[in-house]
Amino acid sequence: MHALGLPTTQGMLLTESFYWDMNDMFVKNGKIREDGRMMREMYLFEVKKPSESKYPWDYCKLKATVPAEQAFQPPSKSSCPLVKK
Repeated sequence: MHALGLPTTQGMLLTESFYWDMNDMFVKNGKIREDGRMMREMYLFEVKKPSESKYPWDYCKLKATVPAEQAFQPPSKSSCPLVKK
């Protein structure tokens, strides 16, 4: 986004587990599952239009929050030897 600029990237969708300007604590209710997977909410962002950006690096707006249980494969489908099925 920074290299290409908002006029080029506006409207693009991206998923992230962190956005620098979203809040003060980036991992909310995060935990490490028995197979070592870090479970945390994931976020769907849309790149802002140039007119929506209010300050440097103000590039994304939150469109949706995906709970960790929906964002990651369940342990029952894991091939990790640490997970007992």
